[in-house]
Amino acid sequence: MAGAGESVPRSRDEPCTPVRRGHRFPVNGDAYAVRYTRPDQARVAVIDGLGHGVEAHEAAVQARQFIETRTSLELVPLFQELDALLRGTRGVVAAAAVIDLVSSRLVFVGVGNIEAVLLGPDGSQQLVSTSGILGNRSRRPRQFEYRWSAESMLLLCSDGVRSAWRTGVDKRLWEAHPDRLAHEIITNYTREADDATVLGIRERRP
Repeated sequence: MAGAGESVPRSRDEPCTPVRRGHRFPVNGDAYAVRYTRPDQARVAVIDGLGHGVEAHEAAVQARQFIETRTSLELVPLFQELDALLRGTRGVVAAAAVIDLVSSRLVFVGVGNIEAVLLGPDGSQQLVSTSGILGNRSRRPRQFEYRWSAESMLLLCSDGVRSAWRTGVDKRLWEAHPDRLAHEIITNYTREADDATVLGIRERRP
């Protein structure tokens, strides 16, 4: 298991991303990205290369690098260009969000089976993704907008994570630092034979 987080000003969001590689594979077929396009805006993504091993890893890394360097693109054209770029590779599924603290808004686009959940004091909300595979002439993805508050946490999970975490995890962790929830999920709710990534992000607290 590896942890990835960063110290950011209070005006930014605070991410944590535990990652676990499936024990049968030499490299991880998952990838993730966290970028701050403004002090009050974050772009995050989780990517899962199809299958396992080197070819899945290469497709996921190529997708991550593209997402990290195209921060000026809106999410729908970003995913359309990514679909064209990845033709000839294994392809990936991916979910990405732009969190804007000024407008209190989360913009989301997902293609495939990355689980995306918005947590808050009133419960959880499953974010809507489009079916398909990026790199396989995926249909045009749809963009959705959600309300973001100082109490919100966004969680993105690759399919190596079992959905049982939603009922099994102590809900007090929904209000904690994202690394506590992400590490709990990676430790207790993953499939041993599969790569797993959990990205949690919320507004940093005093």
